[in-house]
Amino acid sequence: MRELLVQVAQPIGLKPPRHHISLRLLKLLLRVPFVARVLNTNAEALDFIQTTRFNTAALEQFANRHGIAKPDIRQSLQHTATFVNSYCIANGRAR
Repeated sequence: MRELLVQVAQPIGLKPPRHHISLRLLKLLLRVPFVARVLNTNAEALDFIQTTRFNTAALEQFANRHGIAKPDIRQSLQHTATFVNSYCIANGRAR
């Protein structure tokens, strides 16, 4: 997650976070109504974060067999961050 945030922060000129708290602790903190209100989220919003590693060997074999190249994820993240910053956040369309 840290590397992902670095890749997203760089093209839009922000400093990535240097510290983190565990997912378990954050979920616990978000159960406190005041904390959830200040952070504008709730504990259930974190359920989409998966810490499980998935076996992608079959997918990689399929892609190799059919000549499907993986995109450069760093470049994709940087382009997405630049787009969202330029067209959504700058124009007030972010929620």
